[in-house]
Amino acid sequence: MKTRSTYSDVAKLLFYDKPYLLLKTLYYDHSNSYAAMIAKKADCSYSYITKLVAKMEKYGLVKTEDTKHKRMIQLTDKGKKIFELMRQVK
Repeated sequence: MKTRSTYSDVAKLLFYDKPYLLLKTLYYDHSNSYAAMIAKKADCSYSYITKLVAKMEKYGLVKTEDTKHKRMIQLTDKGKKIFELMRQVK
């Protein structure tokens, strides 16, 4: 079941340092990334990243894929476009 997101919901989520770092990491690491690696690069906890990824996935900014040992995270096209716009603003 999809929920309808508003611009303000997405803006509240993204215009903080850690969400920006998550998008930046996924944007520049062209291979799949996983939560523990992103947490280390963003200098925050694994649990925070997993919650953030869940929110971003809900808004269609990232997609996840479970492998045998890890949940891989990738930016969607929508996530890439938003990061490119944020990069111009930041």
